[in-house]
Amino acid sequence: MNQPFTTLPTELVQQIFKHISLSTINRYHRCSKRLKAVLRTPDFATLHLSTHIARRTYPRNPHSTHPTDLDLLWFMWRIEYQYAYARKYLNHCESLAWCNVGAVKYGAKAIPRAIGEIHALVHVDLLSSMIIGHIPKEIGGPIPAEIGNLIQLKVLDLSGNLLSGCLVKELGSLVRLKVLKLDANYFEGVIPEELGRLSELEQLNLSKNMISGEIPKSLGMLRRLDVLNIGGNRIEGSIPVELGIVWRKVPAALGRVRLRGMDLSRNPGLELQTTDDMDRNSFLYSYLWRQRFL
Repeated sequence: MNQPFTTLPTELVQQIFKHISLSTINRYHRCSKRLKAVLRTPDFATLHLSTHIARRTYPRNPHSTHPTDLDLLWFMWRIEYQYAYARKYLNHCESLAWCNVGAVKYGAKAIPRAIGEIHALVHVDLLSSMIIGHIPKEIGGPIPAEIGNLIQLKVLDLSGNLLSGCLVKELGSLVRLKVLKLDANYFEGVIPEELGRLSELEQLNLSKNMISGEIPKSLGMLRRLDVLNIGGNRIEGSIPVELGIVWRKVPAALGRVRLRGMDLSRNPGLELQTTDDMDRNSFLYSYLWRQRFL
């Protein structure tokens, strides 16, 4: 079988194999090195997907919250298929609110790096979807021009998965982000100083991880922050004065809003005494909020 496909033109080989089902195409990679090379190109991935995905079902509803079987397979495909699918079939999606889906049928999976190709994304919610691995840098920035960026993103919820590694500093480039929830994973390392750039951020939840180090002073720059939860980690040191400033009752004209709630509990190394800028009443309020709402 190797000989005929060794001599045939690449375009003809691709036209023949585009009719093979998406689920069995990988079997043919073992036939010969040349065939494997031909079937692993971005051009063939696009051709192959176009052959098997009915045109009438796309373009999809950009606000859809119900992933199709193909959407779920996107997490499992080879990288060239992930990029081809994102560019051709997900590129107009504004929301990937695919929480609690696919875990039983497809098992644990990683976030495709091709997520950086979905330029219109505003809302990403993969809560409790058995996501593993690291957050790819393509989820933030800076991002090479050829793959674009996610500058429209406002909600990123990856809570309750199996994500690990360090929090990438590129998250600080998502300047329109309002909600960032990465709780109940296995993140470690420190909280990036770059999160202080997220001037629109209203909710930040990094609880129930293995994050260490000190609370960065830059979080005091988050003037719109309403809820901060970093409980259940390995945070150490003292509460920075800069964060205390957010708690102060200052004139509304200064554009500062007092936090509705903050949870710093279950961090054995954190010194919980108040600072000059975080009075005892404010700190008691955070404790009551934690008891009432968490």
